[in-house]
Amino acid sequence: MDEGNTMRRALLLTIAVLLWGVFAATTNVHSSMALDDWNMDARNALPTYIKIWLASMLVAHLSSVFFVRKHKPARWVLGGFLLSHLWVAYAEYSDAIDLKAGLVSFGHIVFWLPAIISFYRNRADIKLSSAYGIWACIMFFYYAVSLTIDVREATIYFRHVTG
Repeated sequence: MDEGNTMRRALLLTIAVLLWGVFAATTNVHSSMALDDWNMDARNALPTYIKIWLASMLVAHLSSVFFVRKHKPARWVLGGFLLSHLWVAYAEYSDAIDLKAGLVSFGHIVFWLPAIISFYRNRADIKLSSAYGIWACIMFFYYAVSLTIDVREATIYFRHVTG
């Protein structure tokens, strides 16, 4: 496949993800969980399709270990993933914070943003013909979809908290 076709396909995928994200963020296709408690009971009660989404994201994030030696974005992905889970675990088990789903969404924005910036800065290394390139595109897809929802959930949470 030539580079022009690859770029067109990547652009079409990007547009499709962004359109889906705008639709999901502006409609009630997924009701908000922003103000719901985020604990093991809440996670166990999630619909199957969300559990599958979260499990596949887990695999994608942990797959970063295969690329951390040679690619900076993979280091940021792994670090952001670990930090986003460590602070949630701390909040959940210490009772230091009233952990709500919208606050977890805000954590995703904070902890995943460095990886997104790193992908952008190192975009020349992303070749769709390589395992790293495929993984990077998969991570872009997960970040695009998840962060679209996370921005909405964090906004709902902070609007509620600030009155």
